[in-house]
Amino acid sequence: MQEIDFAAHMNWMEREHTFPSDPAQFHAKRFGYMLEHSSLNQALRLIPGIVGAGSCGKASTLSFLARIFSALGLKCAVGVKPPLSESPLGNLERYQIWEGADSSRRMTPQEFEELFPALRQAAEQTERQHPEWGQAAPYDMRAYMLGSFAVSQRADLLISEANIGRRRDPISCLPSTVMTMITPIGTDHGGLLTAPEGFHPELGPQAGPYYDKADGLHLGKAAVFGRQDELIQGLLDPESIRQGRDYQVCDCHCTMEGSSFTIQLGDSLAEYLQTDAAAFRARTFRLQALGRFQCDNAAQALIGAMVLRRRAQRLEDSESAPLNAFSSSKLVRLLQELPLSSFLQKASQGLQSAKVAGRLQLIADSCVEAVASSPEKLRALLDSLAAMVRPGQKVCICATFLDRIHYLREAVELLASWPLNAYLVVTKYLDDEVNRDAAPADLAAYCPRAQLCPDPGTAQRLVLERAQKHGDIALFLGNGMLSYLHRQ
Repeated sequence: MQEIDFAAHMNWMEREHTFPSDPAQFHAKRFGYMLEHSSLNQALRLIPGIVGAGSCGKASTLSFLARIFSALGLKCAVGVKPPLSESPLGNLERYQIWEGADSSRRMTPQEFEELFPALRQAAEQTERQHPEWGQAAPYDMRAYMLGSFAVSQRADLLISEANIGRRRDPISCLPSTVMTMITPIGTDHGGLLTAPEGFHPELGPQAGPYYDKADGLHLGKAAVFGRQDELIQGLLDPESIRQGRDYQVCDCHCTMEGSSFTIQLGDSLAEYLQTDAAAFRARTFRLQALGRFQCDNAAQALIGAMVLRRRAQRLEDSESAPLNAFSSSKLVRLLQELPLSSFLQKASQGLQSAKVAGRLQLIADSCVEAVASSPEKLRALLDSLAAMVRPGQKVCICATFLDRIHYLREAVELLASWPLNAYLVVTKYLDDEVNRDAAPADLAAYCPRAQLCPDPGTAQRLVLERAQKHGDIALFLGNGMLSYLHRQ
């Protein structure tokens, strides 16, 4: 009976509730009200939080960051990516506890059931009191459940990514954010994340995503930015930390066995961190994760951790707020007491142990999987994969594309025209109101040379056989394809 209740309750949250059909009801008001009128708000104020927004790399960057802090000895509540299988059990991947250099676990059905009644009460109360805000969305309830899980597990740190955007996402309401990570901002969700009329027209389709994710984000050194386009760089808070200006990734070496890189610190950041830039430049960081883009993500995570360490050691500085509210927390005590050499050693161990399922992951010999939907994510993925294949080797691809992808045509055409594409099979698996793969026949005009196969099992077999026959790499791509591979 308990398993039946769990599945019904998870489906109530994830299936009976949906993303708002009216763009005006995409906002954080419901979650803010749920927090304000429950005991969770006060409990969350006792747990420092790190949040992430951006178009590319949020899950990877925050996973690297979580692994750094768990390797340092903290218990981290982590909510960083959509599950590979959006079944009742698969959805539990949204709520994880990470402890130690490589230990992690997801919420159990029993733990979900213990926390569900309070969540449902908060959601239904909000709907009754404010029907004009619309029905509670799954993303409202996921944020509430993650916060409840962090409190129930007595986590030392809460790490969470935005679903879409930032200013209209639940992460904007979290009461104790001490650091914000902004990964590269592209054009994804541009149809939903709109900017006011006349807002930086020079940004083109990036204007809306930039407005929602980074405009007005004046947090000083409480914000760390990943690589951004030049036009966006010029609009950012000059006091924040930026990749490409304050730090950059060097000596990237990526193979199918893993990646390595070094980091060059700018003079002002090296001085702020009280670190010798030349000595730091000589240190090599290694990853299990594949691809140049993962080196960028890991570097942003490491710099974020180092900046937080520096702020913890100087709580009297005005730029350390709101971290100074946690002066007696385990996070601050650890960052204050651990020497830089020990900090870097443990952080390196954490980076090397980090795995981000679905983000260009080796799943078998010469076989990789990846979720990459927007053209920006897909371009970074393909560039990274191109750098890892052997001379003369190509890639056979089995792909699905969610029909809600913004710039869907551009993404399909990009994959179809990729020079290393030796064989492309387009298929589908997901087909419900939450996630639906575009029908292969509907994409035929964008990829005229592709094999169209409505059955994902047959598509998988065709690609594996073709890759093995020619000694090529097999790439399984897309939310639907990975949901099929990881179905539960």
